[in-house]
Amino acid sequence: MKIALVTEFSIPHYAGGGERRYFEIAKRLAKKHEVTWITMKQKDSPKVEHIEGVRVLHIGSRIRNLPNRSILDFLRYMMAVFFHLISHRYDIVDAQPFSPLLPSWLACTLMFRPMVATIYDVESDTEGQWLEKGKIAKMAEKILYRLPYKTVVTISDSVLGVLVKKYRIAPKRMKLVYCGTDIKKIDAVKKQKQTTDLIFVGRLVPHKNAEDFIELVSRIKKRQKAIKATIIGQGPLEKNIKQSIKQKGLKSNIRFLGKLESYSAVLKEIKKSKILVLPSQREGFGMVLTEAGAAGIPVVAYECNGVVDVVDRGVTGYLVPQKDLNALESVVSRLLKSKKLRDDMGRAGRKRVKKLFTWEINVKKLEQIYKRISK
Repeated sequence: MKIALVTEFSIPHYAGGGERRYFEIAKRLAKKHEVTWITMKQKDSPKVEHIEGVRVLHIGSRIRNLPNRSILDFLRYMMAVFFHLISHRYDIVDAQPFSPLLPSWLACTLMFRPMVATIYDVESDTEGQWLEKGKIAKMAEKILYRLPYKTVVTISDSVLGVLVKKYRIAPKRMKLVYCGTDIKKIDAVKKQKQTTDLIFVGRLVPHKNAEDFIELVSRIKKRQKAIKATIIGQGPLEKNIKQSIKQKGLKSNIRFLGKLESYSAVLKEIKKSKILVLPSQREGFGMVLTEAGAAGIPVVAYECNGVVDVVDRGVTGYLVPQKDLNALESVVSRLLKSKKLRDDMGRAGRKRVKKLFTWEINVKKLEQIYKRISK
């Protein structure tokens, strides 16, 4: 098959969860199929590059200050996607929100070609990440998510339920394909001495709530002076995060590592840690949770859409109500006090990942969907 994947950004220029998902899928599909990944021009990206068998095509406006895009950037990219798709023959087109969806659907409809709309999550009442405005994202969703796509793929049971109930997408058009985890790559990183108590890994954007992680460390420090924590990530709130660490007197307790040079370096830091904390209010899936699970590390997260499908409550980790810092502190403190509890949850987390959340399992599911609708 000739497969086109259409996103806004791509690896290695931007390492968001959606981009990582498409990269892992693309390189595996490329072993048997011809895969083109279509994205915006990013920073100094060339027009065309080849990464692990995947042809990556950069079109439209060049985005130099990722992830910030203007309305004009979106419009130029949408036009470029439309004209590319009507002038090139693909057996299947797989596009994600927001700007790739409409031009991909229009082009595929005009050319009578099958398309998959991949929808990771839906906006909540928190700030959105599209133009950083939740209201704009909600308005876009009302239009884009209701288009008559032949097939809609989503990555969690909870998001699937919202799309069916709120956006009235027919269940027969919905397909569930989880994100995956590369267990071999995680196992290739040597086991580390757990010198870090807590770790946060994620983009530094409002809905990820890195500030809540800092407040959690501050509270625990009142009883455990030597608490050690690590923050890995980058984003528009980086300056605020650094200031908050300083203002709360936590420079000796929290290591801020920013963006690390490699995925292996991130995994090494996760393996150094006793607990991974994800106080995010919006996750389509939460890939870092499965990475921690594969590494045998228990997790604590806010209860939200995709996260509830990844974490087996009380077995692989704990879920607490969003913004409930008292509950967050309580369960994290419980885990810090009991190595046996951490070890039990870590083993259960790895078992769950191997059963449900490997790339091999989920890329095979997606490939079968492509083959079925492209006939």
